[in-house]
Amino acid sequence: MRIKILACGDAAAHKTLHFLKQSLGMTLVQDIVTSSNLFNGNPWSSGVVRLGDTEIEVVESVRINTSRRYAKKPDMLRLLGVNINNESHSKQKQEQYHLSSTDIMRLCIGNSARILPYLNLSEEKNAEDDTDDTTSTNDSNQSTKENSNLTLKEMVLGTLDDTELCKTMNEQLNNRSDISPISPSLWQIGIGIGAEQTSRLPALRILPSIVSSLILYCPSFDQILKEQSTLKYKKIGYRGGTLKKGQLMLDLPVPGLDLRLDEDIENQSSFNEGREVLFKDVIKGLGDVAHSSQPGCGSVTRKELVGILTRDKL
Repeated sequence: MRIKILACGDAAAHKTLHFLKQSLGMTLVQDIVTSSNLFNGNPWSSGVVRLGDTEIEVVESVRINTSRRYAKKPDMLRLLGVNINNESHSKQKQEQYHLSSTDIMRLCIGNSARILPYLNLSEEKNAEDDTDDTTSTNDSNQSTKENSNLTLKEMVLGTLDDTELCKTMNEQLNNRSDISPISPSLWQIGIGIGAEQTSRLPALRILPSIVSSLILYCPSFDQILKEQSTLKYKKIGYRGGTLKKGQLMLDLPVPGLDLRLDEDIENQSSFNEGREVLFKDVIKGLGDVAHSSQPGCGSVTRKELVGILTRDKL
């Protein structure tokens, strides 16, 4: 599985890769080299870390970062999507990340612009890259076992309150022979050998939510908090004292990604959403919503433009 994350901000990608590598023990496969092609050529660059058989690619665009810097917009992370099969990352194009021109514009000027994550079930790996990628995979897997006890337990894909898209994605997963249902909207990827191995394969949950989440299985909260004393977190999902254990939501150096630790290796039928979902429509900024579909969109847009000119943070 390959997960793609968009980092918006001049140093957001570097901070995120450093956190995943240093704080969570993931193996650095490819470091990020920021592109200098602001007007010509390919503006995209990315770095990759690996956790077991899962690769996490952190992507940035020099054009988005430059626009947000001049517009004085905060740094943020957004989930681009997930590929069930690892793909070659030699080609870095806007189309590969499933971003439209409208998405790019909103990411350039929006305070907290959201994009719809994609789900790719096909194999996209190039035959010419097989040798190099296989060597890197074997070496990195050995290093991962030494550096981290974490494994990817569950991937939650939020469809931005689009129930039809949520239904479509679930139907796509239902048609795959190597993906089996655990509960409604929760799917087990791959076929393991034995109960223990099967439970450690990542699960995929599709929800009509504005937030997507990565849930990592952690054998012991106490152990990782002792080893990584600088980790900051919030508790979520705790019920009635010790009757039900919850999860730890990690505070990342760049906000926007819901990353959790879970001591329970078994997947639950329910999912606890954070406070970001509760406050999703409280504050909007230019580029955050399609104002043409909102009441009084003209006056709202004018007020926001005046705010930008007077350097007010919307």
